[in-house]
Amino acid sequence: MKARHASAAYIRRLIVPSLLSLVLIASCSAPVPRPTGVAYEYDSAKDMLKKGQFNRALEFSDGAATATPPNEFTERARVLQVAIYSGLLNAYKELADAYAEGADKTKNPSFQGDFSRLRHDYLQYGSRAALGLGEVAHRITEGEMVSKEFTLEAPFPSAEGPAEVVQLKHVMEGGWIEPQDQEAAAIDAQRKGIDDALAGIIGGDRAKARMAFIFVSNVAVMSTTNVGGTSAASVMLVA
Repeated sequence: MKARHASAAYIRRLIVPSLLSLVLIASCSAPVPRPTGVAYEYDSAKDMLKKGQFNRALEFSDGAATATPPNEFTERARVLQVAIYSGLLNAYKELADAYAEGADKTKNPSFQGDFSRLRHDYLQYGSRAALGLGEVAHRITEGEMVSKEFTLEAPFPSAEGPAEVVQLKHVMEGGWIEPQDQEAAAIDAQRKGIDDALAGIIGGDRAKARMAFIFVSNVAVMSTTNVGGTSAASVMLVA
């Protein structure tokens, strides 16, 4: 028995209507507009946070955070900056403390000089982060007389920080680490600091925080300040 082959005309009758349907669907689908201006900057800040480029995230969010008069992204940008500055401040403190301990314990004068220099550098970075945190906190609370709800819109960073910066353990024992390991320790400390800050905001550990930031669109922080001389905060997840 001869095999039957479909004719070209028959194939065209089957395929052409499907192709026309695809073209029609594509032409009817409205293109998603790309954000511009301050919306673009704010989206870029969140994208930089996800990529672990924390200083770039601060740069992109600064326009909205310092806008006068405030715009629709100003408050969200400020809360995002609070989270980033808090994480970086903790990271720089951990680095400075580790190198200070290393300088005290090492028996090598050359190591001691390098560790002292690194300690000084991270103290400077920490001072800048503390200043930035103080400034943005002042902007958030300026003129506030009653409690207010703040919303943090943030993706959890793609690269998770370690639970412990292993390179710093060796430093704190007085041991030397090479420049590339010093750089790796700085990156790990910053990732760890940001992860811990985001986890602290929702009052859970990192695993819970990561799941919350994946499956929940926003994290709303209820903040009550200057009530009876104390500050209190509670957290509510917003779907």
